[in-house]
Amino acid sequence: GSLGLLYCFGQAVGCALNVLGFGESIAGLVGLEGNQWAIRGFAIAAVLLLGVINVAGVKWVVKLQFALLIVILMSALDFMVGSFIGEAPEHGFDGWGSGNMALNLWSSYTEGTSWFTVFGVFFPTITGILSGINMSGDLRAPSTDIPNGTLAALSTSTFLYMVFILFLGATCQRTHMLTDYQIAVKVSAVEFLLLAGIYVSSMSSCLGAMYGTPRVLQSIANENVIPGIGKLGKGRGPNKVPLYAMAVVAGVTTTFIIIGDINTLAPIVTMPFLLTYACIDYSYFALAQTFDIQSNREERFRIQAQSPLYETRNYGATGNDYHENNDLDQLFPERTRHKNLGTPTNSPQHVPSERDARPRPTTSSGGATTAGIGNGIP
Repeated sequence: GSLGLLYCFGQAVGCALNVLGFGESIAGLVGLEGNQWAIRGFAIAAVLLLGVINVAGVKWVVKLQFALLIVILMSALDFMVGSFIGEAPEHGFDGWGSGNMALNLWSSYTEGTSWFTVFGVFFPTITGILSGINMSGDLRAPSTDIPNGTLAALSTSTFLYMVFILFLGATCQRTHMLTDYQIAVKVSAVEFLLLAGIYVSSMSSCLGAMYGTPRVLQSIANENVIPGIGKLGKGRGPNKVPLYAMAVVAGVTTTFIIIGDINTLAPIVTMPFLLTYACIDYSYFALAQTFDIQSNREERFRIQAQSPLYETRNYGATGNDYHENNDLDQLFPERTRHKNLGTPTNSPQHVPSERDARPRPTTSSGGATTAGIGNGIP
């Protein structure tokens, strides 16, 4: 429960980070670049729009995601083509023959930044790999769809990130990449298409977060492991749309939109996700170790069951005196030595019974085995 709440918090703040990026792009497009309240207003409007789409149902979410994916792929292709066919030295875009790759190959941090601050900004962009797991209840074949979709998402995202990093580093000046957040637009062949990809990318990430996070919160509430949040487990309609949980997530997202900007929120988003993934990895490691231990234990039991010393069919009411004595002789070897000494002559008179009437092997002092009656005297 606590781990789930930590994950939900990280997703809500991450959603705020994504829509702030969307709001920043829109503000720059309409001539309000740098106006923080305009950026926040566009971001809050995006949250409300995505909330309405999520209330409409999973079918609309999936259809919209497919449309957004097509736009993202087209904008990435537009960026790659533009890097080869154009130049804009006044904007820091020098082209492939400028030698910028050698100049930008190694890090050179400005004042107030380090590897960790860059990592904090970049890491939230790759936290969407659990979106498929959050949709497990709505998938037709979760056991195959989740791993296939996760691997496909990781492969596609890694390829696109590598393309943008290498292409920008090889064609653009360092100073412009540090100061111009829209430099990728200058590189693209059709600026509008790349801008559409930026908008769609931000909206797609937020849409996935606003769809999956309320359902995780709903599941935690239904498990009754954390008191006071039972109302969040209620849903509406046949698909149990978590309206209350969705309102909580939207409220947290809106709060962080109002109080922060992109560079402030990025490190805040990073820590919950790092803690969540660390706990998930440890849980999987512990589960795998438990499975190995259980498998080894079952293998030992199987080998013991095939051993003659593990034979049990002659125990209890189905056994006889021979098997009972043989087992005791193996446990207590001194019994064999006492038997070899023979039966004392001053032993009390033994009264035969029906059990004694059955023949059983005894060992005489000479080592030969004979069949005796009664108390074992040949």
